[in-house]
Amino acid sequence: DAVHGEQAALAASLGVNVNTLKAITSRLRQRFRTLVRREIASTLEDESAVNEEMQVLFDALRNR
Repeated sequence: DAVHGEQAALAASLGVNVNTLKAITSRLRQRFRTLVRREIASTLEDESAVNEEMQVLFDALRNR
């Protein structure tokens, strides 16, 4: 699988194994999601709209 080969190469270049790379990547995605959520919430008067705003943002990015 090409993706696994790329992951293995990246992991090797970082001096970690593939499972460690996947864990690091997962934590980075979660941290990014938290920061984006916090930033969006800071722009809204009604923080209950955060999920809707995030969906609009991700839809816009996906359709670029």
